[in-house]
Amino acid sequence: MCTDAEKDQIYKALGNVTRREIMKYLRETPGLTSGQISENFEMSRIAVLGHIKVLTSAGLIIYKTRNRRRVLYFNPLPVQMVNACWVEDYPLDDTKLHKRPQQNLLSILMGSARTGSGI
Repeated sequence: MCTDAEKDQIYKALGNVTRREIMKYLRETPGLTSGQISENFEMSRIAVLGHIKVLTSAGLIIYKTRNRRRVLYFNPLPVQMVNACWVEDYPLDDTKLHKRPQQNLLSILMGSARTGSGI
């Protein structure tokens, strides 16, 4: 479902605060142009376009051409996909962690520290 390359590309895109802000603007106001987005940042339009390119490559932004302009939209599917893959990679063991996960996890960790077993 998720290749390591796809995950890396999505994590790289999400790993920058400016790119997360761009996604936030597009989630709140779909259909903005790159020029409209760049007005919200204290950096050059070229720098914003670079961030948009990374987001587009990761599939987090899609665009449509209208009247010779590209209007941009946030695409939540890659985030949902990588989240689903993450959950698959690290399943929750119901027998050990079910009612109070943080407290139970601490107990498990403390027990392994006392017994000397590694995690």
